[in-house]
Amino acid sequence: MQKSAGTTSTVCMQLNGEKGGTPPCTLRDPHRKVLSRGNVDRFLLATPQPLGDLRFLRLWHDNRGKGDD
Repeated sequence: MQKSAGTTSTVCMQLNGEKGGTPPCTLRDPHRKVLSRGNVDRFLLATPQPLGDLRFLRLWHDNRGKGDD
C-alpha cells in the first residue's frame, strides 16, 4: 500500500465471520468523492444478522481507474 494513494476504480469489500458473511459491497458515497489521494474515508456496514468473530475481509477493485487525479 502506498502512503497518500488514491483511486478512481470501483472498490468493493466482503466480510466473513464464524456465523456468516456479507454480499459484496461497493465502497461509495453519493454525496462526495471517496478514496481520493491523501483522504481518510470511513464506511459503516450494517448486517441483518450478527457475523460472529471476523474471519476475513476481502477487498478488491475493478482496475478501471487511472489512479487519483
